Amino acid sequence: MLVSPPPPRSPGSRLFTVIQSRGSAFPATLAFQIRQLEQDTGGDFTLDAIVTVVDAENFTGYEDTSPTAKMQASYSDIIVINKWEHVSERALDIVMDHLHTLNDQTPKIKCQGRNGIDPELIFGLQSKLFLSKNKEWEAIHDEIETVTVGGEGIMDHHHYHRASGVKNEAIEKDRLMEALGLLSRDSIWRAKGFVKVNDEKWHIVNWAFGRYELKKYEGDVPMTGNMLLTVMGARGEVRQGCAKFVAVLCC
Repeated sequence: MLVSPPPPRSPGSRLFTVIQSRGSAFPATLAFQIRQLEQDTGGDFTLDAIVTVVDAENFTGYEDTSPTAKMQASYSDIIVINKWEHVSERALDIVMDHLHTLNDQTPKIKCQGRNGIDPELIFGLQSKLFLSKNKEWEAIHDEIETVTVGGEGIMDHHHYHRASGVKNEAIEKDRLMEALGLLSRDSIWRAKGFVKVNDEKWHIVNWAFGRYELKKYEGDVPMTGNMLLTVMGARGEVRQGCAKFVAVLCC
């Protein structure tokens, strides 16, 4: 998401801020916050463009027909295709067909390797998206549910279900991998957060549709317990979809 803030450094020039969200993001909430800033500042801040980047090389593992994916693809000013040169023509055709199914109106542009794309193509678009609310995106938003999972299980309003103390012992990496494999691909769309594994280091977990990344956390923000994850999926199905995951790690 590109935001154009004041003041210009010279007549005719503008400064841009890039807001990057990870994974399948829900654009409406953030976009409307920026639209509110436009009103509050008399147009000093404006929403310039919403850009969606698609990883063609890994797309088949993450391809997503959830409401958030449809929302993200539908409400984009430009869809950028990255790593397309690493896949076969047939694989690229599959990616493009899927994207056209989600959204056949928005321009789709291929990155040129490490050169990326011409900035002139994505800056200065002055997006017309999310100028007003509509029932469609509000209905889609209602289909999304998120829960927070800590070391003691699913948390309600920042309180654990169980009365016992917060667990601090590190989680065995193999056990974590087993648990991630038990998340339901039918009802869970994303799981992300922090886990302390058996090297006593915190790691960032990012799970999507059966595939996951585990990356060592390099920050210095102190954390307690041994796990804090946000799990997102279909409303009314998230708790059941992550029940086996919770049973492995939190019991």
